[in-house]
Parts: sequence; structure tokens; C-alpha cells
Amino acid sequence: MESRGKRLLGIGFTLIFLAASVTLAAQTKGAEFPTKAVTMLCGSTAGSPVDVMARELARQMEKILRKPVVVQNKPGGSQAEELSR
Repeated sequence: MESRGKRLLGIGFTLIFLAASVTLAAQTKGAEFPTKAVTMLCGSTAGSPVDVMARELARQMEKILRKPVVVQNKPGGSQAEELSR
């Protein structure tokens, strides 16, 4: 169970880093970024704790970017397990 907690924490930090990166890019580019909806890939199943965090992050990003942010689940797409070995 400790491994799962570390994995979720790592994913949480990744999501925070992603949000900060998108926010900085938006501020740098001004009103021209992004020009269409943003798709956020979530490497977990719908309803999981990681999915819930990703969807909340997407809601916050929509407020900043003023564009839709779509969360797309891709279970098994995470590399977190490979990196922790």
C-alpha cells in the first residue's frame, strides 16, 4: 500500500507541474494560446483517485485558459511503475 501512496504522490506532483507549465505558457503567449480545446491524458481508470485529481485540475485549468480541457482516460498508460523500479 505504501508503494501506491508514493505512486499517487508522484502523479500528483506531475499534474501540478503540468498545470504550472501550461499556466506559464499561457501567460507567455498571451491571448493566442491555446487556440482550441486541450486534451489531458490520464493513465488511470475513470473514478480512480488519479482520475478525480485530473478532473479537478482540468476544471481549474479551464478557468485560467478560458478553453475546454477534456480528460481522456488511458488505463495502463502510466510509466510511474517503470520509473519506481
